[in-house]
Amino acid sequence: MPTALEWAESPLSPDNDFVLSFGSEEFMLRVTEVTDAIEALRRLDEIPSFTVRLSRIGIYIALPLDFVSVPFEKYIYCDNLYQGYLHTNDDSLIDEMMKVLYGGWNS
Repeated sequence: MPTALEWAESPLSPDNDFVLSFGSEEFMLRVTEVTDAIEALRRLDEIPSFTVRLSRIGIYIALPLDFVSVPFEKYIYCDNLYQGYLHTNDDSLIDEMMKVLYGGWNS
């Protein structure tokens, strides 16, 4: 089995594998695993052309998208958190907004 350096110098083919070491452990990585990972990760550098909204995060279910039946106070609170985030880039405000939008806020 070739080392990582030998693999890098050889032509890509599904028969090529290489050995990586992490600390005292060694593991084999197949070319097919690398190409599969590249395909899966390729989307990370592209911004989707549509809005992504998770309807659920774990056990938490999102509030209605149009805020129907959501108390006005929660709407204003979310808006204030978002405006604060835009002004300060403080991620804790997004965390707090998530608690409201996904049912973790005590009303």
